[in-house]
Amino acid sequence: MNHHHPTRACAAALLLGATGAASAAGPYMIPVTPFVQAQFGQKEQEFEQLLDQSLSFYMLRIGAGIVAQNAVISLTTDWSITDADVSEEEETGSADRREYDLSVGYALPAGFTVFGGYKFGETRIDLVSREAIDAGAPETFENTFEEAGPYIGGSWEYVFEQAGAVSFSFAYAWLDADNRFGGTVDEADEGDEPEFDDFLGRVRADANGIGLGVRWSKGLTDTLGYYATVRWQRYDQDLSQQGLRVSAQETFTELGMGLTYSF
Repeated sequence: MNHHHPTRACAAALLLGATGAASAAGPYMIPVTPFVQAQFGQKEQEFEQLLDQSLSFYMLRIGAGIVAQNAVISLTTDWSITDADVSEEEETGSADRREYDLSVGYALPAGFTVFGGYKFGETRIDLVSREAIDAGAPETFENTFEEAGPYIGGSWEYVFEQAGAVSFSFAYAWLDADNRFGGTVDEADEGDEPEFDDFLGRVRADANGIGLGVRWSKGLTDTLGYYATVRWQRYDQDLSQQGLRVSAQETFTELGMGLTYSF
């Protein structure tokens, strides 16, 4: 649910203008403006049912798309450029994150926009048992958590005379969660509540997600624009395996800054 506003606010492409593409379109063609964007940000992932700590990633986003009158389509990819450190009571290790997003949006009157798309995200966590490290026989086991599926949403944008534009967005996603648990599972004591890390192997589940975002953007030149964004996302899923049932929640908070260039 990468609701980065695939509209005028999303890539700042419509705010920057499309004079070159429009003049070359001809009288019977829809003006089309390609654009590219790059963003650097920090993302915090909280997975309370699995980890006692949050994961902190520095993320890089590269994207491209086209604007055609009031419509826009964009494709972005995000990946962590540094691994997050993991330090739990019984394990230590690292984690990384990657995401892909294809979105389509259409600008409506009065600053409103509707958008939809398809997203994929994966967090990989490599862990080593502290007990195995102390015994001199460390063995890394890998956990991966994927979510993929469609989303829809809307946004509202207000354009200032001299200070760019600010927009607010909401999105909802229907996702397929694919969780893969490595390592071994300790035998639970009688009466203990089931926990997320009591699963082993591959466990699939349906997940629902919501996302909120605030974005400010401003044109620097006719073709170059700057933006800053804050996003919050939450995914909920219910896992089941051999009578074991656990409800899990992932939360993401991201702060990013980027540039958009239109051709």
